[in-house]
Amino acid sequence: MHTARQILKAPIGRAGVIYSLSVPLALAVAPRGLPWEFLAAMFALILVPVARLGPWWLVINAVFLPALTTALTLELSPLWALGALAALVLLYGGIWRSRVPIFFSSRRAQAALATLLPSDRSISFLDVGCGDGRVLARLASSRPESRFEGIEHALGLWLAARLRCRRLRKQCRVLRGNLWSRTLTQYDVVYAFLSPAVMERLWEKAQREMRPGTLLVSAFAVPHVSAHEHIEVADVFGTRLHVWRIGADRKGP
Repeated sequence: MHTARQILKAPIGRAGVIYSLSVPLALAVAPRGLPWEFLAAMFALILVPVARLGPWWLVINAVFLPALTTALTLELSPLWALGALAALVLLYGGIWRSRVPIFFSSRRAQAALATLLPSDRSISFLDVGCGDGRVLARLASSRPESRFEGIEHALGLWLAARLRCRRLRKQCRVLRGNLWSRTLTQYDVVYAFLSPAVMERLWEKAQREMRPGTLLVSAFAVPHVSAHEHIEVADVFGTRLHVWRIGADRKGP
C-alpha cells in the first residue's frame, strides 16, 4: 500500500493510471471501424484535471497514443525512435528526476519582473532554470550596471541561452548544472519559473541561503507560505508572479 501511494505521488505514476483506464474504456466503447486511440486520447484529456496533473499533460495526452499507433503502422526503423529520444533528452534533460518541464516567461512577465528589480543600485540576479536565456538577455540589456546569471541543466537549452547572451558577456553568465548544488547567498533577486512540484524545496533552500531583504520571485506558489506581493500578468498564460522578501513577516493569505 505504501509503495502504491509513492507511485501515485509522481506525475508519471498518475499518468499510468490514466492510460490504464482510458485505453480499455476506449477499446470497449469505440464504434467499429473508428480508431480507438483518438477516443482513448479524449478520455485521457478528461482525466488530466482529475489526476491533478500539470497543463502540459494536456498536450502529451492529446498526441501520445495517436502518434504511437501511427508510428507503429509506418514500421519505422528503431533508429528514428532512438534519435527522437536523444533529441528529447538534449532538450529537456533529466525531467523525470527534476520534475521541471520547460516553461518560458512571456514578454509581459519579463516586463513585470523588471519592475521588481531594485533601481537604486547594481544588483546580482539569478534565474534558476533559465531555459533559453530570454529573461536574462532582456534584463541584462536594460541593466548594464548589474550582474545576471542563469543556471540550466538541459544541454540544448543551455547552448541556446549561451548563444542568446553572447553579446552580453560582461554582465551576463549562463551556467550548466543543478540548481540544488548552487548557493543562493550572493544574489539580490532569485527568479524561478520551475514547477509547483519543487517550490517547497526551493523555498527551504532560499530560507537557508538568501540574505534578509533579498527577493525570491516565482510564477508558482509555495505551499502554505503566503507571498508578500502578487503581480497579475495580463498574458495569454494568466501568469501570476509571487514575490517573497526573505526575512520579512508575511501578512494575510
